[in-house]
Amino acid sequence: MLHLFVRRLLRCQFSQYQSIRFLKTPTWTSPPPSDSVQYLVTTCGLPLKTSVAISKTILLELESGKAHYSASQKLQLEKKRLRNLKFVLAFLRLHGFSEDHVEDFVTRVPLVSSIRVSNVQPKIQFFLDMGFSVSDVASIIVGNPFILKGSLANHLRPNLTFLVQVLHTNDRVMKVLRRWQLFFKFDFEKTVIPNVAALVDEGVSRMAVLKLFEHHPMLMIQKQEKFVKLVQWAKELGIKPTTYSFVVAIVSKCSLSSQNWQNKIEAIKSLGLTEEEVMIAFRKAPTLLRQSEEKIRKVMEFCVNTMKLEPVVLCTYPALVMYSFEERIVPRFAVIEVLKSKKLMTGETFVWAFGLPEKIFLDKFVRKHLREVQGLMEVYQQAKLGAMGDRVSEREFLFLETPSFVAVPLLHGSLIACVPLNKNIIESKEDQKVQL
Repeated sequence: MLHLFVRRLLRCQFSQYQSIRFLKTPTWTSPPPSDSVQYLVTTCGLPLKTSVAISKTILLELESGKAHYSASQKLQLEKKRLRNLKFVLAFLRLHGFSEDHVEDFVTRVPLVSSIRVSNVQPKIQFFLDMGFSVSDVASIIVGNPFILKGSLANHLRPNLTFLVQVLHTNDRVMKVLRRWQLFFKFDFEKTVIPNVAALVDEGVSRMAVLKLFEHHPMLMIQKQEKFVKLVQWAKELGIKPTTYSFVVAIVSKCSLSSQNWQNKIEAIKSLGLTEEEVMIAFRKAPTLLRQSEEKIRKVMEFCVNTMKLEPVVLCTYPALVMYSFEERIVPRFAVIEVLKSKKLMTGETFVWAFGLPEKIFLDKFVRKHLREVQGLMEVYQQAKLGAMGDRVSEREFLFLETPSFVAVPLLHGSLIACVPLNKNIIESKEDQKVQL
C-alpha cells in the first residue's frame, strides 16, 4: 500500500510542480557539485546552498555512525536517504507548505533525510484535524522536529489535547508552542497534569493557570515533588492562592538559583532591612527579587542616600525597585525637589508620586506649576537625559545654590540639574556640568 501511495504521490508532484525552477539545468560554479547536490537541486527543488549543506550532513551521518560501511554501501544508503527526502518534501508541498516552510524544514530538522512519509503524514493530518492552519503546522514541526519520530497515540495526541483543554483556543496554544519548543518532548502524565492539579487543589483560578502556561510554560514541566514544595512555600509565605501573586511568586522562586536568591536578599538586608521585612516586600511585589542585584542596590542606595528615605519604605512601596531608575525615579525626584524648594509641595511622603502614570504625574506635578516655576518641564526632560547620559564620579560635581538656581543632585555619579527659580531659561547641558 505504501508503495502505491508513493507512486501516486510522485505523479501528483510532477504534475503540480513541473516549473522552470525544477526543470532547468542549474549553472554550477567550480568545483562541480556531487551527484547528490545536483539531485537535491533538480529533483527536490532546493537552493544550491541548502543542497550542499544537506549533502554534507548525509555524508557525515554515514561516516560517523557506529556501523562501518563500504563505499558501495554508503552510496546505496545515500541514495535511499535522498529518495526519502524527495518523498517527504513532495508530501509537504502537496499539503500546502510554502517553499520557505520547506527550506526551514530541511535546514532546521535534525537527520531530516532519515525521516519517512509514514512518520510525517499522520502527525500533519492530526494537526490539521485539530484546526491548525498549514502555516501553524509548519511552525510547529520546524520548532519541534522530534515529534516526527515520537508516538502519535501515546505522546503527541494526549499532550496536545490536554493543552487545548487548558488554553481553549488554538491561538493560545500556538503562543505557548512558540515560547516552549520542547513541549512535545515531555511526558505530561508525570509532570504537567499533576502540577496543574496541585495548583487547582490549592484554589488557584483557571485564569491564573492559563496565564502561567502562556507566559511561563517551562515551570509546568518541573518534577512533581519539586513543584509541590514550591506551592507549599508560597502558601507558608502568606500569599493567597486565589491571587495571581501566588503563581508569580512561584515563578520568581523557580527562576532563580538558591545562591542568586540569597544574594539578592542579602543585598537588600545590607541597606538596613531584616529578612522578614524583605519577605513582606516580596509578598506585595513577587517580581521584586527578579530584578538584578545591581538595580536593587542602585535604587535602594538612591532612596536612602539621596532621597533620604528610611529603608523600611521598601516594605510599603516595593514597586520602587521595579520602576525604571533613569526614566522614572530620577526625573520625578528632580521635579519633586524643585517643588519642595519652592514650598509648592508639603509633607514628607511623596513616594506615591513615583507610581503614577506618566500623564497624571506631568499634569499634577509639572504642568500645574509651570507658572510658579518656569522651565519645570525642561527640568524633567533634562533630568531624564542626565540620568541616561554618561556617568561621572560623585566627586566631579558640586552642589551649587544661588538666588537664581537650586542644584538638584540627580544620582551618585551623574550631572546636577541646575533648576532656574526666577528665570525663564534652562542653562545648556554643558553649563550644568560643575566639576571640582
